[in-house]
Amino acid sequence: MTHNISGKLLLATGCVFFFGRAMVFAIDDGIQLTPAMGWNSWNNFGCDINETTILNQAKAMSAKRATANWEGKYISMKDVGYQFVNLDDCWEGSRSGNGIVDYEHTLFPRGMSWLCDTIRKLGLIPGLYTSAGTGTCEGRPAQYGNDWNDAFTYAKWGFQYLKEDWCNVPSQYDNKQGAIDLYTKSYQALRKAADSVYALKIFPGEKGPRYFTFSLCNWGNYQSWTYGAQCGHSARMSGDISADWNSVIGIIDECTDNQVYKYNVKGFFNDPDMLEIGNGLSQSENQAHFDLWCIQQAPLLSGNNLATQSDATFFVLTNREVIAVDQDSLNWCGRRVKVSGNIELWYKRRFTRTGSGVLVTDTTKMDKSVIVLNRGTSTASYTIARTDPLELGNSTFIVRDLWQHKIIDTITTADNLTVSVAGHGTTHLRFSLLSSVGIDSGKPLTFSNNQLTNGIQIRGTAEELEIRFPFSGFVSILDIQGKNVASFAAARAGCWYKVPCKSLGRGTFIIKSSIKSGIFAKTIALGR
Repeated sequence: MTHNISGKLLLATGCVFFFGRAMVFAIDDGIQLTPAMGWNSWNNFGCDINETTILNQAKAMSAKRATANWEGKYISMKDVGYQFVNLDDCWEGSRSGNGIVDYEHTLFPRGMSWLCDTIRKLGLIPGLYTSAGTGTCEGRPAQYGNDWNDAFTYAKWGFQYLKEDWCNVPSQYDNKQGAIDLYTKSYQALRKAADSVYALKIFPGEKGPRYFTFSLCNWGNYQSWTYGAQCGHSARMSGDISADWNSVIGIIDECTDNQVYKYNVKGFFNDPDMLEIGNGLSQSENQAHFDLWCIQQAPLLSGNNLATQSDATFFVLTNREVIAVDQDSLNWCGRRVKVSGNIELWYKRRFTRTGSGVLVTDTTKMDKSVIVLNRGTSTASYTIARTDPLELGNSTFIVRDLWQHKIIDTITTADNLTVSVAGHGTTHLRFSLLSSVGIDSGKPLTFSNNQLTNGIQIRGTAEELEIRFPFSGFVSILDIQGKNVASFAAARAGCWYKVPCKSLGRGTFIIKSSIKSGIFAKTIALGR
């Protein structure tokens, strides 16, 4: 909590085609297979924390919102994956003569064991803060020279997450190898302490810690992304964030310039700092902030007041479709692949299986997350082209908007897609491969997968093709190049409509329908 960064000016435009990974040794201990999700006290409360404040945040995280989300469901932050409740600096009291750290009893009158047990009973996980130096960033007792004592104390209290800062580190450790040595020593002490406390059964409540999630926080010093995976589960890539667009975008630039995306490996995640959503950014900026953290698979630690947050803030933080990008098990870090003036194109491969469960390894057929970022202050449009570096190949994709929560188009080999993006905002799209479906002559076939509305039926004969829709709307049939080969109005729901086979010939075709409600969806491919 010391180093601020300034934004960097982008002087060039163009594309970046590096899709590889650096060779990185990682602890890969199976503890944090996807980025951590939770809350941290610092961004909103700073040093002004106490037992009541922390419990209020934990209760807010576990409580279902009184307003339904886009799915019509009443959910909590816990429901979508948030679990850690982390105390940052200023919980510390004094250190005894025998080296045991204590908490500030006036702030936590019922003690840390009681606090951890109460948080755990809410279905959440308590986390704590320290520094690798002789004092924390706020001058409180820190961990240097007390790794085992402190780790055992944290575990005995019941904590399972530790953020370790880099303030007041002795000068002999103020280098890359020094950081590796101190952080490795701390990680090993945490693992041993968790095992010991569990074995001895000296923990609060019914369930004690068997592991620690360990977060390095040395602000990107000595290129922390190149060695963080040796020591912990995440490492900070930059200085501290603030609730300001220039700070958010400056951190993004720093991560991009240093190509940190090459160093995300199994069990380790780059950390561009905690979230500032709900702390004063505009709604477009909140959304862009969340999108850019998720596409990079960053830890998602909210830094706002959960007990008083607005519906708008809550619905950004709990967008399941965007969170799924962050928690994607492929662990392929998204990156900026193109810059055109104020517009940037971001891309991430996603873990993909076919409908029959086969793992997809052809990158041109994988699901993809694509973000269009507008760094300017005014709304702007951008046309996504097949030639953009998105590994589209010759495949046809269904495109879903993750903030509108609906399919917006189908991209064939000849198609481009134009989107409008608010100033300081993003459009976040999911590209999913459109699969071909064979037709048996004369036999009705019902489509009910998640790309379609249940009840669409198709039957074919030697002379004509018939399509039955459960909705009304205007229907177009396109060839694989996107050329319109037939169209008609499906005026009534539930009726069969004939399409002459002569107008189709042989090949793969796409049926596209615009429903009268304005929702653009319902797309299938026909292999004949």
